[in-house]
Amino acid sequence: MNTDTVTKRKCELRAMKWAYSVLIPLQKLKEKIIQGFDLYDLADYFNVDIKYMIDCINFYTEKYGVLV
Repeated sequence: MNTDTVTKRKCELRAMKWAYSVLIPLQKLKEKIIQGFDLYDLADYFNVDIKYMIDCINFYTEKYGVLV
């Protein structure tokens, strides 16, 4: 009954993970954090908005733990 909804959510999640890895590669993100970039500088550097940057950092933190 809800298989379409579940399938859509799975596809959206997979697309979001792919977009994070393409737009904001983990290694590049770590480098910039080590260089002292704050949240706004990171968002500006990667050319994304603040909410997207926060979501990406949360994703990487959940997946890998502490980034630096």
